[in-house]
Amino acid sequence: MPDLVSDKFSIEQIIGNLFDNAVKYRDPGRPLELAVKAFPINRFKIGIDFSDNGRGIAPEDHERIFELFRRSGIQDKSGEGIGLAHVRSLVRNMGGDIKLKSELGKGHNLHDTATGRSEPVCKECWPMKAAGREVTIVMVEDDEGHARLIEKNVRRAGVNNEIVPFTNGTSALKYILGDDLSGEVNQHRYLLILLDLNLPDMSGIDILEKVKSNIHTKRLPVIILTTTDDEREIQRCYDLGANVYITKPVDYDGFANAIRQLGLFFSVMQIP
Repeated sequence: MPDLVSDKFSIEQIIGNLFDNAVKYRDPGRPLELAVKAFPINRFKIGIDFSDNGRGIAPEDHERIFELFRRSGIQDKSGEGIGLAHVRSLVRNMGGDIKLKSELGKGHNLHDTATGRSEPVCKECWPMKAAGREVTIVMVEDDEGHARLIEKNVRRAGVNNEIVPFTNGTSALKYILGDDLSGEVNQHRYLLILLDLNLPDMSGIDILEKVKSNIHTKRLPVIILTTTDDEREIQRCYDLGANVYITKPVDYDGFANAIRQLGLFFSVMQIP
């Protein structure tokens, strides 16, 4: 095997995600078997085969599982449908691709082609863009500790867009809609909004409703990130036009994991 210089962080995320999926979706009727084989393709590429004897995936889902928020088979395990979309994005960022071979009841085989480069790939240097312009992330979060954790994990996902923080809804709305709250200020800028529902001066739902009902801002993506897990409130947010709803667990480890999932989402999403 030739020595290759590649992106260690991305390789670790790819392998870790595939191993996690193999364990999560193992067949309970038999002991789990995992195999990883690596082989050279040329001077600058290697191939990596991952195989297991898990549940297997139906042919019609072989491509769909790599799409954002798509899952397949029996939904008896927790998940957001983000992991494999993130894996494919990481592999393609390194000049490779990933394919699946699988049969129901017979396990999976994933073939990953990874690219080596003379210098490591920088994972801290790409901005999300829309229509060729960089997107500004508006974070509306009154808990400073949560805000720092959110920003840290967004950066770890490789997103270096400007993050504009607000701790109250009044200031956030003036920034998003303009001082006159007409929304016209957004005719030539692109925003992505991270929104907590529990703010000191108003409800995040009020902000969501104002943003999505304004002709100039209704297409802005809004990600709800809050501790509220009431099903009626979640449905209301989606009805008002929220793009994603992420519940923040009350314990630190759970919250950190939720933010890591948000980081994965950033790495594969596109702004309209």
